[in-house]
Amino acid sequence: MLEAARVTKRFAGVTALRGVDFLLERGQVHALVGEHGAGKSTLVKVLTGVYKPDEGLVFHKGKPVHFTGPADALAHGISTLYQEPALVDSMSVAANLYLGREPRNRLRLVSFRQMYANATRLLDSLGIEVDPRAKLRSLTPSTRKMVAVARTVDTEDGLVILDEPTSSLESCWVERVHGVIRRLHERDVSILYVTHQTAEAYEVCDTVTLMRAGQIVHTGPISGGRPEPTG
Repeated sequence: MLEAARVTKRFAGVTALRGVDFLLERGQVHALVGEHGAGKSTLVKVLTGVYKPDEGLVFHKGKPVHFTGPADALAHGISTLYQEPALVDSMSVAANLYLGREPRNRLRLVSFRQMYANATRLLDSLGIEVDPRAKLRSLTPSTRKMVAVARTVDTEDGLVILDEPTSSLESCWVERVHGVIRRLHERDVSILYVTHQTAEAYEVCDTVTLMRAGQIVHTGPISGGRPEPTG
């Protein structure tokens, strides 16, 4: 469904990705695991058009693609949570959830009533106890992160990428994120779960790819047993 074929990416003489082959298949919950600096986030950004590969190709649904950026990838059905989510502190939780896709009334004006109602339903469904009218800057870091997760998974499309979704979260929130992933999997959503925590991958994923120094060193089913540590 989403594939990198022989992808290489360099930055100022440093090779961040070295001939990477990666495939996320339809309906998979695929973990991409590696230490910090292994190249995981760089691969995500190549797959979603933030970076252009210096060599190699990206394929989506079997066809070569050249996304111009995250918005273009989203328009093609790829919803991504990056390590540094683009949230606006001065706006409400609801406004952040629906930024760029606000519900509108018959006059094409933003329907704040509908937006708050939609936000309440979404947050409740994910177990996130927060007032959708609250300013984002008033929230704890964990709750802010969950708002970003909620925005990413609120999609009818079939592919979600989560780059380190549980970083900085307390254990209770980590389990909520895992619950969200399980519900998405039940809907046959394809999920790329990026983490440096190997144990987390084995909690919710069915396939694992290990990266080290910009290269893929292992790909296989979770049921096949844990590969050697990445560090």
